[in-house]
Amino acid sequence: MGKEVTYMKWFLSLLLNRCNEAIAVFDRQGKLIFANNRFAVIHNYSLQEIMNKHFSFFHPPEQIPAVELAWQQVQNTGEFKGECWQKRKDGEIFPVLTSSSLFCNPTGEIIGVINILVDITEDKKKEEERRRFQFIIESVGDAIFFKNVNSQYLLVNKKTLEVFGLPQEQVLGRNDLEIMSFQEEAARNIKDDEIVFKTGECRKVVKRMTRGDGKEYWFEAVKIPYRDSEGKIVGLVGIAKDITERKIIEEALRISMEKLNAGEKTFQFPEKDIALKEVLQQIEEGKRNIKQQVITNTKKILQPLLQRMRRKVTSVERKYFDLLERSLNEIVSSFPEGLNHKCSNLTSREIEVCTLIKEGFSSKEIANLLNISLFTVNRYREYIRKKLNITNKKVNLASYLRGVKYIDKIGNF
Repeated sequence: MGKEVTYMKWFLSLLLNRCNEAIAVFDRQGKLIFANNRFAVIHNYSLQEIMNKHFSFFHPPEQIPAVELAWQQVQNTGEFKGECWQKRKDGEIFPVLTSSSLFCNPTGEIIGVINILVDITEDKKKEEERRRFQFIIESVGDAIFFKNVNSQYLLVNKKTLEVFGLPQEQVLGRNDLEIMSFQEEAARNIKDDEIVFKTGECRKVVKRMTRGDGKEYWFEAVKIPYRDSEGKIVGLVGIAKDITERKIIEEALRISMEKLNAGEKTFQFPEKDIALKEVLQQIEEGKRNIKQQVITNTKKILQPLLQRMRRKVTSVERKYFDLLERSLNEIVSSFPEGLNHKCSNLTSREIEVCTLIKEGFSSKEIANLLNISLFTVNRYREYIRKKLNITNKKVNLASYLRGVKYIDKIGNF
């Protein structure tokens, strides 16, 4: 009987040490009384170093309160499952998936708690990579998608879903014939996919797409074959840029040119002017949209970033951050077109100096900021006064630059 018990202990120890999971048993007081090799390895300790250590020894200090609550939950309910952070010998913190349960002897008496841990460091890294990748494809204004060799969508961004007018669950795992209302357009999409799979080459197409609600889009799409580690094509990556607005302008321009070339008698000059004005209005609308996008991006991205950065700078550097922030505010408030004709003879460096003078920077500060000598700054002051026709006038240059007349001439910097 003794030999059988010894053999079973040896066999059980061998089995536990062959497990990929880290296994540890703690007594009722929370001290380690057994651990397999995997538990010691993931913590970078030897088994001798960790025996009789309290469970708190394996966790970062800031997580001890949460770990104690989990320990209490096991005592009350008999189990706990979840993620937590463990600490290696060198102090490195790493994530684990843990499953804890009460451990009893053959008579049913509670001996302690058995923990089974899985190191999920690599899983977390992959999850973070996926999150970053998803952030990138969502940040791009174009439709981005991934298809397998059966032309089924495996990954799409929000812009793609917006184009289809469908939620993600109605797109993933389906091909264009199953998604799109206009089967002829869907068939063309799949035909383009097949050409990419067959030739193994990138394909660029301009195509029209009609949503289920009848709204029409034009896209300039690029489809790129995607290969596995062995070079086999397993799908494609697609990027589709919405060129609907451009197509509308091109079509209006084409119609206008056709009428002009045809020399229709009924097409009088006033009507030509009207058609041209319509085209110009559309072009201006496009420019306004671009300007608005720049303003929006500045307000949503650059300005919040500056706010976070300026909290970490010195008092000297904060003055320059204030200047940059005011300049951005002026850009988004007026979106200046540049210098007018009267002051177009100012160089870009002179405009920089003007900006800093206007904001109250001393000549020494300007020299340090622009990495030029104090003598050079004074020369720039002379050139600026001369070009603004105030050389022989008793006018403070900074006050003049802040004046309405100067702003009208030069614009907001």
